[in-house]
Amino acid sequence: MLSRQLKTKKKHEAWFRFAGKPVRFSLLEFAIVTGLPCGQFPPKSKMKLKETITEQRYWPSLFGKVDTVTVSSVIKMLYRKTVKDTEIRIKYACLALLESVLLPTSLKMKISRDHVEAIKDLDAFFAYPWGRVAFDMLMGSIKERDEIALSQNTIAIKGFVLALQLVMVEAVPALTDVVQDTCSSSESDSEDVDGHGRDIFCKKQTLNPAHARNVDKRIDVSYSFLTNIVQFIHLYFQTLR
Repeated sequence: MLSRQLKTKKKHEAWFRFAGKPVRFSLLEFAIVTGLPCGQFPPKSKMKLKETITEQRYWPSLFGKVDTVTVSSVIKMLYRKTVKDTEIRIKYACLALLESVLLPTSLKMKISRDHVEAIKDLDAFFAYPWGRVAFDMLMGSIKERDEIALSQNTIAIKGFVLALQLVMVEAVPALTDVVQDTCSSSESDSEDVDGHGRDIFCKKQTLNPAHARNVDKRIDVSYSFLTNIVQFIHLYFQTLR
């Protein structure tokens, strides 16, 4: 999809051509398919946590004297029930999810100390528009790739990349007619979690690229209501400006 982009000057929108039709990917579609909070950033924040956090004291409350904690180690602690406190376990899970969404590369990634400080107040943490953070990161990563970068066999994209696939699945339901079994992470990552926890890395179903190419060649592909309703909502808000 990234190599099928249509040229647009809009910074916060991407358009892709599939089965002869354009599909828009913007903050609106991202919010619809993910359900993540995508509202405005709090005043004077703009995600500049390092400027607002002068003292980082909450880390020891979550991880003691350990200087470096990875996502995989947090998942281990959750499955092994190393910590019994319910609120702490919720915070562990949130940190693992947050790091995985913003930088979905490997479970070896480190937990951010800034995010640990931000999760001290759970209510404030849940109210923060993390969806907008993930979208901005994803869109910036998409926009900065030129034709040369997109011609490579593999490229690294930051942000919640799965959202782009979710939009395509919602817009073109025929893509899910054929799926394939695969693992959602590398073998080395899955080895970090033992017992039943390894199930989260295996037995996953994903879209079948060969089937997607076949669907793309068809001219009778029907697009779901999402495409129409998104356009309607977009035009409605345009009239309010």
